[in-house]
Amino acid sequence: MLRRALVIAAVFGFCCAAVLMAGAPDYFGDAGKSSWKSEDEGLQVRLGITLYPQGLVKAFDAPERPARPVLLETDSVVPEQIFGVYVVFSGCSEGADGNCDTTVVYEIVLPDGTVAVRQDSLPVWQRPAPAPEMPQLSEGVWVTSADAADPAGAHVVRATVTDHVAGKTIVLERTLVLEHDVASAIRAQAYRSTRE
Repeated sequence: MLRRALVIAAVFGFCCAAVLMAGAPDYFGDAGKSSWKSEDEGLQVRLGITLYPQGLVKAFDAPERPARPVLLETDSVVPEQIFGVYVVFSGCSEGADGNCDTTVVYEIVLPDGTVAVRQDSLPVWQRPAPAPEMPQLSEGVWVTSADAADPAGAHVVRATVTDHVAGKTIVLERTLVLEHDVASAIRAQAYRSTRE
């Protein structure tokens, strides 16, 4: 399905939207009522999709960031439009070495139910656990785009998050609509031209 698959690490700075820095939303509220956010005995995770992956990384890496930067998520894209898939988390367990060992596997499922693409074992967190009041962006953010030949409609983005120290796995799913109509293509072209 997807033409590009790169990973940007959350430890690098990028130039982008300062608006990501405003506000302090509740990332994990009503975790049991959503397919894209969940918790298991202290481990809290949220699956996100954004059109501003580099700005998101910059917001979380800012030296004086707020506890919870605004995420600016999306639920639809058009072919060739870059988007980022990520996890925000809190509460990973530390191993004997003092570090968490939490990873994620991402999949995108076509409207017919077949898995179009899979990104294996990206790091969520491989360092000492952050304070619970400071949720973190996963160390790896998957940046990709859809092809013009991909089918329009509702695709499922799935994240399987595993805390290897605690032996916990949480599966999250979020719908991403791929639009092919003319108005969407014009919006995507305008988006690309303002970002280049």
